[in-house]
Amino acid sequence: MPLSLSRAALRPALRTGALALAVAVPVAAVAETGAAPKPNVVEEHFRGAGPWVVATTDVTAADGLTYRISHPRDLGRDGFTHPILVWGNGSNATPALYNGVFRQLASWGFVIIGSSDKQQADGHSMLAALNWMLAANLDPAGTFFGVLNPTEIGVLGHSQGAGGAVNAANHSGGLVDTAVPINLPDRRYVERKGAFSVADLPTPTLFLGGGTDGLISTPGGLRSYYQRVPRAALGILRGADHLAIQRTGGGYLGYLTAWMMWQLQHDAYAGSAFIGRDRKDTEFRRNTRWQDQQEKGLI
Repeated sequence: MPLSLSRAALRPALRTGALALAVAVPVAAVAETGAAPKPNVVEEHFRGAGPWVVATTDVTAADGLTYRISHPRDLGRDGFTHPILVWGNGSNATPALYNGVFRQLASWGFVIIGSSDKQQADGHSMLAALNWMLAANLDPAGTFFGVLNPTEIGVLGHSQGAGGAVNAANHSGGLVDTAVPINLPDRRYVERKGAFSVADLPTPTLFLGGGTDGLISTPGGLRSYYQRVPRAALGILRGADHLAIQRTGGGYLGYLTAWMMWQLQHDAYAGSAFIGRDRKDTEFRRNTRWQDQQEKGLI
C-alpha cells in the first residue's frame, strides 16, 4: 500500500516530548580526574542496554505478512514520543535472527518494526511496514496510539535488506530521516534484482560493514558507495564477517545505537563520536576496533 502521508502533514505537536528522555552524558566521560580519558567512551556507553524495558509485539497485517515490533514496554512514558525504525532482513532471514539489534534499539527508546518478508531488496515491504506503524499511531484502539514520532524515522537493514533500506529511503516521499545499510552487497549482486542508487540518498547515511566480508559486501565496495553520498559516514568493523550483525548484533551495536540516537533523538553526546572541531580526530576515527572510518557533510 503506498504511503499517503507527506512530511509536511506530519509536523505537528508530536515533536513535543521528543527530547523528554535525553540521555545524560556519563559522568565518567567528562569528570576531571586527572587521568587520561577512556577511549571509545561513546561507543561503550551506547553498546550497553538503554533505560527502557523492552517488550515485543507480533502482529499479522492485512497483506499476510507478520510484523515483529520491539518497543519500550512503557510506551509514551512522561510524554515521550518514540522514533520509528524500519528493519530490512537479509536474504531468507526473518527478524528473529536480529533479536540483538531489535532489543538494543528498543531499549534506547525506539520502536523498531521488521516483517516476515525474506526478499526485501526493492524496499516495498519496508515501506508497507512504515505505513502500518504510521497508521497504528493514529488508531485510538491500538497499542501505539499517539506514542510514536512520525517526524523521526530511520531505515536500516542487513545485506539484501540493506539495499532495501536504501530503496525505502529513496522512495519514502521524504519521510525517512536517516539510513543505515549494514553489509550492503557489492554492485554485481544487485544489478538484476532490487537495484538501488546510493547517489540518490536524501538522508544522512551510515555505511557499516565487516573487515572479513571479502565476498558479498567488501570494504572496497562500501568505500565506493560512501564516496557517492553527500552526507555520510563509513565504518568497517575489524574481524567481522558478513553475518556478524545476526543474533547478538556483535560489535556493531555501539555506533549503530549512537548514530540513531544522534540523528533521531538529537543526542549531542552520541553525535560527538562522529563530529568535532577536528573531523579527523573524532572518537569514531580514532577507534582501532574499526577501519576505513570516514565522514562528510554531517555538520
